Amino acid sequence: MINFKEILKKKAISKVEIAKRMGIEQSNVNRTLDKFARNLSEIDNFLQILGTSLAREMHKHKPQSASILQEPNCGFVNIQVAVFNMISSQSETILSQQRVIEEISFKSKKAKSAL
Repeated sequence: MINFKEILKKKAISKVEIAKRMGIEQSNVNRTLDKFARNLSEIDNFLQILGTSLAREMHKHKPQSASILQEPNCGFVNIQVAVFNMISSQSETILSQQRVIEEISFKSKKAKSAL
């Protein structure tokens, strides 16, 4: 499957930079990339059950434009629009879940300190 950490290394993009671009805390970059990889792996496993694969399906449905970014040499990663949209959606879900967990943790700590 996709090794996001290897891609970042090849493109010389730090986790600090990717955190800024994604709008997340640096401490959550590894967790987010692992979640993306797991989701893509689950999608690929499901498609293999159906006799196809994520790679085959992505090649069948090429986006209207070659990439979401127009300047491939500016240090950004060129990715297909469909992949970008999937990552963006997953990021929003993860960030929402993180906020809920942080709120629960804060309330729990506050309740413990009140005792």
